[in-house]
Amino acid sequence: MVEPEPGSSRNLFRSLSADQLMAVLLVAAGIALTLFFGMRFVRAYRHVGPPAPGRPAPQVEEIRGWMTIGYLSAAFHLPPDYLFQALGLPPDEDPRRPLRVLARKYAPDDPERFMEAVREAIRAYQAAHPPPPRP
Repeated sequence: MVEPEPGSSRNLFRSLSADQLMAVLLVAAGIALTLFFGMRFVRAYRHVGPPAPGRPAPQVEEIRGWMTIGYLSAAFHLPPDYLFQALGLPPDEDPRRPLRVLARKYAPDDPERFMEAVREAIRAYQAAHPPPPRP
């Protein structure tokens, strides 16, 4: 049997106590979680963040059922409670609930009417609060 060299990783882990090994594992898990959630944040910011020059702003016609009130507020730069008030939704409604679910709940006879009301509310806000001119 070949003995590992004194500086090899096998000797390193064998020489650690249980507390030291636990500390190393917790630090490694913390780094992994930071990287994972950091990358998710970067992707989300790129998707919802401010329009870059040459990147078109989101269009009202592109609103889909998977989108949420919170997503629309961020994408169209609306005040957080604006859509709740404009659509007559209770303030305790979950802003993470998809529009298709809200449409089934609040307009079960005609979900498309609910979607059009969302589009109209955003158009009305945009008409009343035009964006500043781009440099």
